[in-house]
Amino acid sequence: HGMAWDDHATALRARHWLSFWEAWVRSPLATPDELVSVLGAIAAHARKLADPAFYTLRHNHGIDQDLTLLSIAAWFPELRDSERWLRLAVTRLRTQIDAVVSPRGVTLEHSAAYHYHMLTSRLQRLHELFAANPQWPYRLDLESLLAAMAEFLAWNLTPDN
Repeated sequence: HGMAWDDHATALRARHWLSFWEAWVRSPLATPDELVSVLGAIAAHARKLADPAFYTLRHNHGIDQDLTLLSIAAWFPELRDSERWLRLAVTRLRTQIDAVVSPRGVTLEHSAAYHYHMLTSRLQRLHELFAANPQWPYRLDLESLLAAMAEFLAWNLTPDN
């Protein structure tokens, strides 16, 4: 199906494969041939996500593409292109975040629910990924942006949520 390889499905599928990998690689079900096959599929997804012709610029799907590419680079630093993927993801994320979040920390989708989602499942997660990998030469400082987003969210919520 055509949607199987769209920008968002590809990013989300690869991210779920990383979670699968963590449990599966330690199980008796993971044979050496299957390890090579699954790792090859994850690397193929990373190559697809890194392709400029496939990339979704100035959109939350692009943020997911970058977050997944960054995650693959973090999980598999031994892959030949992992440093290039890391650098590319961080470079693109700088542009993406500026495009979808205002300088005052407001998501430009103008939805409190989406703002919460962007803060907690994307940018906070990204911040934690950088914190867990202080050795990376490419970084984003998200501390002040996350604080501004949290403050805006607090003003947006009512006592009944």
